[in-house]
Amino acid sequence: MEITIRQATAANEKEVLRLIRDARRVCLHFKVEELKDRLETEPFLVAYARGRLVGFMFWDLHYSYLARLRGAGLADRWPVSEYLRALLPPSLESLRAQGAATLAYVGSDDWLIEPLQEHGFVVDNIILAYQKADWAVPSRGNQEVLVRPTQPDDFPALVALDQAAFEPLWQNTARVFQDVLANYPYFVVAELEGTVVGYQFSSLLGDRGYLARVAVHPDYQGRGIGTRLLAEAIAFFKQEGVRAIILNTQQDNQASQRLYRWFGFKLVGEEAVVLKFNIPSEFP
Repeated sequence: MEITIRQATAANEKEVLRLIRDARRVCLHFKVEELKDRLETEPFLVAYARGRLVGFMFWDLHYSYLARLRGAGLADRWPVSEYLRALLPPSLESLRAQGAATLAYVGSDDWLIEPLQEHGFVVDNIILAYQKADWAVPSRGNQEVLVRPTQPDDFPALVALDQAAFEPLWQNTARVFQDVLANYPYFVVAELEGTVVGYQFSSLLGDRGYLARVAVHPDYQGRGIGTRLLAEAIAFFKQEGVRAIILNTQQDNQASQRLYRWFGFKLVGEEAVVLKFNIPSEFP
């Protein structure tokens, strides 16, 4: 079938929402309520056949050279290989023009992972899932650290901390921290002698607690700060009465896994895969 590709606009909102609702193959890594604003971001591409929307693809330029797949979807009768052949090249052209050098996908969408690999994406990491069903803590960590609620004034320090502690794919922006502060029930920073040296935020998923992030500045690691943040988070979950605590971490992050196992977390499986693709000067 003949496919027409173009940049989405706010006028496409209803059609994209309908496809998200009705299609079996949809990958969505942003809130549906954000769709209207996201449609104006390049590249959010839509594909039409015979005047009907049959697919979309949205990449978020996470940092100047790294773009992450935030949304993908296609009509049930459209082969994934044809979908990628139609939408990947114009996406790459747009992202390359904006300075992107690397694309990343993080997820567990079976319909998408293998086809992306067939188009040159390679496995960069595996996301592991851990779980804990009790409140026991082996240590309460560094008691000289002040653990307090996060304030908007902390965002610059948190952005700098992420840039020091994580590779770009896992670094949060001030906008992300603002969203976390507005929507997560637990978001604290660790402060030592007036300096923000770590942070932790968690959410509640029904009767489970989700430990979303524990971060400590590399200059302050090994001083019981991560232990303190983790112990405080478990105390929060105990107060909330959750049935279990879950978290995700990268397979190659051995230090974090040692900390979690010490606290009694058990590995329960693989949660997602991280794929990356380096944009060539020309894409067929």
